Amino acid sequence: SYELKWAGQDDANAYKKQMKEEERQDYENRNREGFEQKKMLEEQRMDQLHNEHESYELKWAGQDDANAYKKQMKEEERQDYENRNREGFEQKKMLEEQRMDQLHNEHESYELKWA
Repeated sequence: SYELKWAGQDDANAYKKQMKEEERQDYENRNREGFEQKKMLEEQRMDQLHNEHESYELKWAGQDDANAYKKQMKEEERQDYENRNREGFEQKKMLEEQRMDQLHNEHESYELKWA
C-alpha cells in the first residue's frame, strides 16, 4: 500500500515536473516568437524609412534637374535675345550704310550732272 502511494506520488511529481517543463518551453517559444516578430517589424520599419529616404533623394534630384533645366532654358532664351538683338543691330547698320552709299552716289551724280 505504501509502495502504491509512493509510486502515485512519484507519478504526480513527474507529471508536475513535466507540466512545468512544458510551461517553460511554451514561455520560451512565445518569447522567441515575440522577439522574431519585433525583429521583423523593426526590419520592415527600417525598410520603410530607407525607401522614404530614397524617395526624398529622388524627389530632390528631380527638383535639382528641373531647376537646372529651367536655368538652362533661361540662358538659352537670353542668348537667343542677345543674338537677335545683335542681328537686328547689324541689319540696321547695313541698311544705314546702304542708305548712306545711295545718298553719296546720288550726290555724286548731281555733282557730275551740274558740273
